[in-house]
Amino acid sequence: MLKKEKSKSSTASLIIIFILAAVLAICIRHIVTSKDRVEQLEGYLDKYYYSQEHLELAMQDTLGDIYGDNAEANFDNYVYKLILDDINEHEPDEIAKYNTIFVIDRTKEVTEQLSEYRSATVTAEDGICTVKINDFVIGKTWRDLIKHKETLETNRKFIIDLRGNSGGHTDELVEVLGLFHEDGTVVYTDIAEEITEKKCIGDKIIDFDKMIFLCDEKTASSAEVMIFNMKSDFPDKVSVVGKQTYGKYYSYVFDDFPDGYSFAIVSSLMGNSKGETFDGNGIIPDIEAE
Repeated sequence: MLKKEKSKSSTASLIIIFILAAVLAICIRHIVTSKDRVEQLEGYLDKYYYSQEHLELAMQDTLGDIYGDNAEANFDNYVYKLILDDINEHEPDEIAKYNTIFVIDRTKEVTEQLSEYRSATVTAEDGICTVKINDFVIGKTWRDLIKHKETLETNRKFIIDLRGNSGGHTDELVEVLGLFHEDGTVVYTDIAEEITEKKCIGDKIIDFDKMIFLCDEKTASSAEVMIFNMKSDFPDKVSVVGKQTYGKYYSYVFDDFPDGYSFAIVSSLMGNSKGETFDGNGIIPDIEAE
């Protein structure tokens, strides 16, 4: 009886080992066969293609100024550029220019621009509160404004100066829009394959009778969306003064590679609470002025 139990136990162990070995073999095969296809193609072309000169010429023609001394980076950028160029054939010019690859120097410039922050300020005089917002940077813009909570709460007339504001992160825009709306109100939408609603969180701070936005040709992106959304939500209270805005109604993803290059792709259109957006002509002021 004991021998039979040992025999059954050994058989069961062998079955378990066999199953584990089979699963491991499948995993290894999956890893091997799932090797990055672009990397595999690069290896084959570099090793077997009969004319390396023609491959180099093709990359140079496609990449132009992006072509550099790093062979591996050139091939990766070549594949990215071919795909983005084909997509851009179907896009309007204002979107196509943001589906792109940046050279190393331009990557440094963009990274520095994204890290810059100019503080928001709040002043009040003669019953009018002036709010100057230069950027929308996560964790900073709303915090600058809320420092002046008492001033924001006690005034009913506002000037929101967005001249020179080229935009910023939409999550911070939602935080700022929340100052004017009740908790849980939809204040922004990401418009892509599906519309994603963004709701504000927290107490409404500002209750106003009249608001004037100041804008210029450098007012862009999230700054334009703030004007567009506030005018949509409070049409009888909001006016716009200045110059026609830039016309950037889309958000984009920016990422950099270890080799110093980077790329950007448009990820969504930016809309109001109703899922509407403006177009590439920008926002036309109610009163045009210098």
